[in-house]
Amino acid sequence: MGILEGVTCGGNLTTKMKIPEWIKTCVAFIGYQMADGTYKMAGTVYFIHRDDNGTNLKYIVTAKHIIEWIR
Repeated sequence: MGILEGVTCGGNLTTKMKIPEWIKTCVAFIGYQMADGTYKMAGTVYFIHRDDNGTNLKYIVTAKHIIEWIR
């Protein structure tokens, strides 16, 4: 297990939260490229995989407001 410090949990920024190491491999940042070629970070995403009757379905999930902000 890893420990994330300063995580908001019930409004307490000093809370330390234990999370499994494999969770860290499912999370990434999402961003976009500006017209001048620079990149801006907008938020986070996580990856999920589902095997549905032999069909491998892979998804990237984020909050709706992140996508709206990028647009």
